[in-house]
Amino acid sequence: MQASATLLFLTKFATWLAFPFSIAGLALLAAALWPGVPWRPRALCALALALLWGGGCQIVSERLAGSLENRAAPLAASEAPADAIVVLGGGIMPALPPRRAPELSDAGDRALEAARLWREGRAPLVLACGGSLDGTPPEASDLATLLRFLGVAPEAILEDARSRTTRENAVEARRLLDPLAARRILLVTSALHMPRAAALFRGQGFEVVPAPTDWLVVESGPRSRLGVALSLLPNVESLAVTTRALREWLGLAVARTLGWLA
Repeated sequence: MQASATLLFLTKFATWLAFPFSIAGLALLAAALWPGVPWRPRALCALALALLWGGGCQIVSERLAGSLENRAAPLAASEAPADAIVVLGGGIMPALPPRRAPELSDAGDRALEAARLWREGRAPLVLACGGSLDGTPPEASDLATLLRFLGVAPEAILEDARSRTTRENAVEARRLLDPLAARRILLVTSALHMPRAAALFRGQGFEVVPAPTDWLVVESGPRSRLGVALSLLPNVESLAVTTRALREWLGLAVARTLGWLA
């Protein structure tokens, strides 16, 4: 690395050393290497360190996320129109004080993509999915509010305020869309979530056209040596991505075992 790149790395490394996640990892390393520690506690500390360090590396998290996102191809411009757009919850923060209105979370691209598809004339209806897990207003209501703000006609929006899981999303979507003979759907959710979501909706008899968004792994050029070095330092953001990817693989396995998938 050049001098400027080395200085940048040292600056970022010094900042990294101050984070609680990093301090915890270094404490585990010290415990694993401390003289006189019995082998069983030493092995447990080494295992915990390996899990935190491995799961928190950007390179590892990107590979895990990519193993799912690579199965969710972007929507083709030539795709034929559908009967309805189904947008799954998970991207909205409720309009609780001091918020003046519903706000977008990290997965808020779902609402933006659903509105974009409707404005492009890809389908006449938008089904907003999302119930409540903790007694707050159903997410479907806030999602519908945002869709109207983004230009979707109120009469084009349906709300599923009962479902709390992806499986329930699919079941409730069938209940609401069957009377409208809407079987071909554009399914909008995060690319990481799309393989499981699409399989569950197909299990309910829908013809699913995936419309993934909220991509975590994007095309870019080769990493510089500085970029590679920084990607090997674990961080909580990458650990969160690793956790989400593992949850999706686990969810796929459970759904397959229970016979919920097409």
